[in-house]
Amino acid sequence: MQHRKLALRLCGCLAAIALAGPAHGAASDGRGFVRAPGSVLRACVATAKLVGYPVPCPLSLPRGLTADPGGGRCTSGLVFTPYRSVATCPGARGWRGWVAGAGSAPGMALSLIGVPRLEPSTAKIVNGPAWYPAARVTPLGRSRVSGRLVRWAFVPAATNDGSQFSDSVAAVWSSRGHSYALGVRAAGGPAVERALVVRLLEGLTLVKPPG
Repeated sequence: MQHRKLALRLCGCLAAIALAGPAHGAASDGRGFVRAPGSVLRACVATAKLVGYPVPCPLSLPRGLTADPGGGRCTSGLVFTPYRSVATCPGARGWRGWVAGAGSAPGMALSLIGVPRLEPSTAKIVNGPAWYPAARVTPLGRSRVSGRLVRWAFVPAATNDGSQFSDSVAAVWSSRGHSYALGVRAAGGPAVERALVVRLLEGLTLVKPPG
């Protein structure tokens, strides 16, 4: 299928990442989340500097989180934990400047994406380079979380082939000319997934480029 070929070509630009897990012995908040190590914040700053706009940075993470691989053929691409970036990859074209990260912890998987512009299509945001015209999501309403006006959606695997958000509940929001999404796939179903997304959003900040 053409959209799968496109996704594979673009994902080939994404070098493998090693998501820095929580520091050994970091205190849990009682819900399985621990404070992110300083290396994550430093990597977020480096990513923001690379792409030139604020990127969402998780300051608390599920215990035991490890990175999902993202390919490794982009020799000129720069990669920062917790993101892999298509910003400098040849052939990125319309996806240039998008950043994406994905990781897994016991019982759950999370995805995060940043877009260098306002993007009205939730389906395009949660698919990123894997997007194709038939991609569709199921809207789940809106709410405010930590001051952000969030659009909620379920991302069915059947209409989001190749998306790292597949089978996840996702929160999508915009801030100062940019769009973002955070999604969770977890045991327990949509209610549990939405609660975990809220927990992650409560511990998330936008990190600006330095200078």
